[in-house]
Amino acid sequence: MGKYSEDSDDTILISSDSDEESHNDEIQILKSRKHRAPSTSDSEGSYETHSSSSVILISSDSEDEPEFLNFKNSRKAAKTHHSSIASDFSSDRKPVAKPYSNTIFDINDFNRKSKLHKAAHSYTQPLGDIYQDKYTQYTKVLNDEVTSLISLITPTKEDHCLRQWTINKISKTLAEKIPSSTVEVFGSFNSKLYLPSSDLDIVVLIPTEFPSPYNTTRWLEKISIYLEDEGLAEDIQIISNARIPIVKFKVPYLDYNIDISLNSYTGQKSSKVAIDYLKKYPGTRQLSLLIKYYLQQRGMNEVYTGGLGSYAILLMVVSFFQNHQLVKSKKLDPLSNLGVLFFEFLDFYGNKFSNTELAISTTNGGAYSEPIPSGKFYQIPLLTIWDPTNQENNVTQGSFNYVRIKNSFSNKHKDLLFSLDSAMQQNSNIENKRSKKQISILKNIVKVSEYDIERRDTIIDIFHKKKFNIDDYLSKEDLIDLIEVKN
Repeated sequence: MGKYSEDSDDTILISSDSDEESHNDEIQILKSRKHRAPSTSDSEGSYETHSSSSVILISSDSEDEPEFLNFKNSRKAAKTHHSSIASDFSSDRKPVAKPYSNTIFDINDFNRKSKLHKAAHSYTQPLGDIYQDKYTQYTKVLNDEVTSLISLITPTKEDHCLRQWTINKISKTLAEKIPSSTVEVFGSFNSKLYLPSSDLDIVVLIPTEFPSPYNTTRWLEKISIYLEDEGLAEDIQIISNARIPIVKFKVPYLDYNIDISLNSYTGQKSSKVAIDYLKKYPGTRQLSLLIKYYLQQRGMNEVYTGGLGSYAILLMVVSFFQNHQLVKSKKLDPLSNLGVLFFEFLDFYGNKFSNTELAISTTNGGAYSEPIPSGKFYQIPLLTIWDPTNQENNVTQGSFNYVRIKNSFSNKHKDLLFSLDSAMQQNSNIENKRSKKQISILKNIVKVSEYDIERRDTIIDIFHKKKFNIDDYLSKEDLIDLIEVKN
């Protein structure tokens, strides 16, 4: 699997000047429970309409300012306002000014408001309008490259069938050894957000008549022995000190990595939410797969190593779409602009989103709220993404390497700008007959590794050699989902 080193080069070929918006000191008082974001209605943004189906630079002419919300018990929330992914927070209701004492000036409250104001206005225009026409002709190339890459890393029908066959074998074996037990799959398999080398996440539900003298670790040991005896498990590792203990192993011949836990229902709830979001927001599946692959190639996609898991990535993409005015207003087709949206995603989360001052929530229309201190030292998390299934659960509580991830997004956004500029120069050389070599815009950002291509081909070969029947393992809905990703 290819690894990419992070380039710390801070050179930016193109800079932009963005008029700084004026401060709005009016305060709106709103009572709310803890961190939950206030109810908001969809708003209209002031964006230029582009005739091209591919748009890379999106500017906003809106001068409206977001209002600050003062929550009960000093809880507060700020909404995002910026150029390429923005909301126009206009409201018919007049803001209410917070009264101050005539004799005492609360410096802490002033600093708090200033901090939130800065966070809400930290979204400056990535490129000025002067550069818009300059890059428009290369957006189609970028979109086509990204679409081709995604088609190579998305699940194939053959891969999905063999994974389902593996699940069926495990389920049958455990049903024989542990009567009345059931096997359920959750995570990226159900949502089809898995990569060629992704794990299979399985939960075994043990019936209540088997409580017994055995603890969780002992049950995991028994399960691993049962599967090993049937030739379904090798390289077994039991991780008993995790928040949710699991047994990890590899399926011989197919080389699938399996994680099994006991009686855990959290993953099943998140799977349903993920599937609902994927249906509601076209393009989230493709962009989520691309971001997941990007992070995997840099060793940043596993929660236990401080990275971002599939669920967190999906919620980041959903929030990104919810607050992208052109996507929200359907003026921009995500499926036709995946390269552009990847470019903006890197810019937004790498340079603009204030991760320690704003919390991501995909409920309530995607309105941002405030992170809450937690943990042993009661600190603000590096990244807060509230779980739609449990509004008190921060999905990224364990993502302790988020600073590294954010820096990676920022650096690769700069690299992508460099690639766009290089493409322009290359095109100029071709026109001047000094060069005929084509340039890849994505080659220094993300590319499919040889291992993943070989892995993909191997699985397809195994499927056909064993003469599996696709109809035995894939439902009509499965086929539709897989075709949708490819297209």
